[in-house]
Amino acid sequence: MSPWLRTQIDLFKLYWRERAFNKEMEKARKEKDENSFEAWYDNYAHWIWAEYQWERKKIKTADVLWQADDLYLPRPQYNDKTKWEVNDDQYGQPLEGWVLTPEARAELVTTIRKDRKERREEFEWLLKLLPYVLPIITGVGGYLVGVWKHKP
Repeated sequence: MSPWLRTQIDLFKLYWRERAFNKEMEKARKEKDENSFEAWYDNYAHWIWAEYQWERKKIKTADVLWQADDLYLPRPQYNDKTKWEVNDDQYGQPLEGWVLTPEARAELVTTIRKDRKERREEFEWLLKLLPYVLPIITGVGGYLVGVWKHKP
């Protein structure tokens, strides 16, 4: 399965989990009084929501890193704290996975776009030569077939 399709499937699954959680939150808001809802939100819902946001960032980071690896572009160094986010759960433990900061992600996406544009321009240059080269190739091919078929 292609990494792009895997990313879309993962984002789709996350969307449906978030949607189910939002329905649960609306149900809790209607059933509980204001104070018990706030306590429920602070103790449970806030952390679940934060995990969903972290999961979304992990999926997007994996997608951008795959694109960079596919183009043989350098990744940000893992020891550079300005390029990677660290997030803690409710117990103070770091959440699983590496996530690029928004600035580092934007920088890497810009580099990817620039590299793809350069590659596309090289290919377009070859396509622009095709109308001039194709008649020459056809002519030479026709000449060779004529010489080969014509035996004295």
